[in-house]
Amino acid sequence: MGKRVSKEQEVGILVDYLVGNTSVAIGKRYGFSAMSVLNVVRRLGGSVRDSHTAAQKYRLDEEVFGSISEGSAYWAGFLMADGCVLRPGNSGSVIALGLSHIDRDHVEKFARFLKTDKPVREYKGNTTFGSSHSVGIRIYSDRIAYDLSKYGVLPNKSLTARVLQLENNRNFWRGVIDGDGCLMIGDDSCVIGLVGSEFLTNQFVSYVKTFVVTDTFPKKTESAAFGVRYSHRIAYAIIRKLYFGAEMFLDRKMRLANTIFDRFRCYEDDKIVVNSETKHWRHDLAGGGFGRLTVLERMPSKPNFAARWFCRCSCGNYKEVG
Repeated sequence: MGKRVSKEQEVGILVDYLVGNTSVAIGKRYGFSAMSVLNVVRRLGGSVRDSHTAAQKYRLDEEVFGSISEGSAYWAGFLMADGCVLRPGNSGSVIALGLSHIDRDHVEKFARFLKTDKPVREYKGNTTFGSSHSVGIRIYSDRIAYDLSKYGVLPNKSLTARVLQLENNRNFWRGVIDGDGCLMIGDDSCVIGLVGSEFLTNQFVSYVKTFVVTDTFPKKTESAAFGVRYSHRIAYAIIRKLYFGAEMFLDRKMRLANTIFDRFRCYEDDKIVVNSETKHWRHDLAGGGFGRLTVLERMPSKPNFAARWFCRCSCGNYKEVG
């Protein structure tokens, strides 16, 4: 060292460093170089922060993805769909989330989940988050990137995304739908859809089959991605499963979900029941109808698994529909 550090200064340097001050700031305060400050910390038995941790300027809870909760599962799904994990050179891992400015509140929800005081930034023009008016946040944490990797959220995941550990977690799938899916309302039906990797869309279909009988499968889109879409009663059942009673969600999609619950409440009158053998939901339409036809009972499915119904027409004739 250029000049000797007194015992009193050593204690002050150690305390300042342990409470989070940088070696550069401490050096300026005491008149020493940053390297001299770090040498004092080491000599007194303190733990020196690595360069990545030392560069952190904002508070951050790095253990938020360490265990599965509604919040961690939801945000893992949302980041799987609409976020990104980067590892640029030796500067540590970066977790970034950017959305349209109309969804600023959602980015701020993510910041609150991370317990960070880093501000959400606004971007205009060509940026990492797109070429329009957007908002975003970037955090730097190898620990969070590692925990996300355990759920399958990895760099360069667009065409290879595959969920781990959370395959049947409704909070995860709500996050995915909020990020890369769609809810729509037509004149006489509701729709839920998802676009993503072949792996991820097939995993979503498998999840849906844990509670609904359906033979829908993903199809390749014009791009390299795959898409799957459900409508009518099946869509209603899925939307209700994902959104009813949820505490973490994209506000505008929850508003759509609530509108669907109100407008298509009649679907709940279809007596969607759990099959005691398969544990799947099935539609019991007995007593309902198709125009002039009244459903009397469900018949064995066709070879392609399509449902068949035995109906009575208002003219008095009987007809098989399906």
